[in-house]
Amino acid sequence: MDALSHIFNDQAEALEFHVDGKFEGANIPLRDLKLKKGLLIACLIRENRLVFPRGSDCIRPRDSVIVITTKTGLDGLDDILA
Repeated sequence: MDALSHIFNDQAEALEFHVDGKFEGANIPLRDLKLKKGLLIACLIRENRLVFPRGSDCIRPRDSVIVITTKTGLDGLDDILA
C-alpha cells in the first residue's frame, strides 16, 4: 500500500496500491474480477494519466489503483479479491 486516507468521518478508507507483476487480477477486465464486498475501484493511474475505470478496463502492472472501502485490513492489492 502506498497511501491510506480515512474519509467520511472514518467510516471508509481510500487506499492507493502500486501494481506489481504478481497481482493475480492483472489484465482481467474489471467486470470479471471477483472483488470483496464493500469496496470500489475508484480510479487507475496509468502513465501519469487518471483513468476512471469501466467494466472493460483492466488493472495492469505498473498502474496505481485507488480503492475506496468500508473494510479494514487490506494490506495488499490481492486483498481486494474475493
